[in-house]
Amino acid sequence: MKMFPVQLFRAALMAALAMAPAMASAAPGNGSSTPGAAQAMVVRPIRIVAVNALRFGQIARPTTAGTIVMSPLGVITATGGLLPSTAIVQNIARGPGSFMITGDPNRLFRLTLPTRNITLRSGTRTIRMSAMRSTNWVSGNPRFDAAGEFPLFIGATLNLRANQGVGTYTGTYTATVVYQ
Repeated sequence: MKMFPVQLFRAALMAALAMAPAMASAAPGNGSSTPGAAQAMVVRPIRIVAVNALRFGQIARPTTAGTIVMSPLGVITATGGLLPSTAIVQNIARGPGSFMITGDPNRLFRLTLPTRNITLRSGTRTIRMSAMRSTNWVSGNPRFDAAGEFPLFIGATLNLRANQGVGTYTGTYTATVVYQ
């Protein structure tokens, strides 16, 4: 009997399918298996809560441009037309921004502050705030204490123009914390 190519293919396929179970069971020892490990760690969510606003206090309107620098420790320095002894009214609360960060005890985290200028507004008038910083740790990344807490203090530079418009200027900035 003469077979055509399609018939030869079908015959070969049928023979292979018929032998497949026998070939699979005839090859013990050619494979290997082992159990794998799996792990998951659930941690306390990291949380940051604002405690105090960054407060530069009352400032007498400068006749020349200048800056007021609020350190994270609450120390004020000034340049240009802003002298701390004459331009900054001393009878109003001022100080660094403060936050309480909570998370897993003794765990490292990373803090990110804005690197761009922040605009404070009073109506249509603006003041630029820049150079945000925190000095809560000397080097590396901060770590939560044994209770899972970390107090954070933020300072910045306020850049005033000559004859800056009178008003109460406000704005917001974002401090971001993530686990290492």
